[in-house]
Amino acid sequence: MCEESISKTANSNNIAKFMLMDSGRRSRIINAAMSEFRHGYKKATTDDIVKRAGISKGLLFHYFGTKERLYAFLVNYAIDVINSEYISMMNFEQSDLLEVLWQMALLKRDISLRYPSLYDFLKSAHVHMSEIPNEEVHGLIVQKREYALDEFYKRCDISLFAEDIDPKKAIDLIW
Repeated sequence: MCEESISKTANSNNIAKFMLMDSGRRSRIINAAMSEFRHGYKKATTDDIVKRAGISKGLLFHYFGTKERLYAFLVNYAIDVINSEYISMMNFEQSDLLEVLWQMALLKRDISLRYPSLYDFLKSAHVHMSEIPNEEVHGLIVQKREYALDEFYKRCDISLFAEDIDPKKAIDLIW
């Protein structure tokens, strides 16, 4: 086994341990990191993250190894939270576009209350994508965002749009 594979395996074991950590402490670390990264990958510092989270820098690096791995974890985590929350809470029986948008707005509010930095972090990840050194994270952001939007578009009744209106552009404009 090469050294990089060992490092990735050790890191995923540590991330699994991180997820088993006390939920309050884990949330504090995640929210601190997301809050710090919302200004962009390059501007974020691990010193500020650990200060905000009230942990040691060694503990942060024990679980994530590098700033890049922490960032990749946060992208995965944020997108997975949104997808699972929307999937578990959306009424998929409803297809009326305005009702679906209203329902999504309410869900976004609820998710924002539980995960205060999540949407700002994801918006920043998308805006500052060129700063991220890892091409896999770029692809992940784009792929998961497109998946979520495609699922949304599939579930909406777009029959009320005039034929000369692109439904995706109209929905993006409304949303």
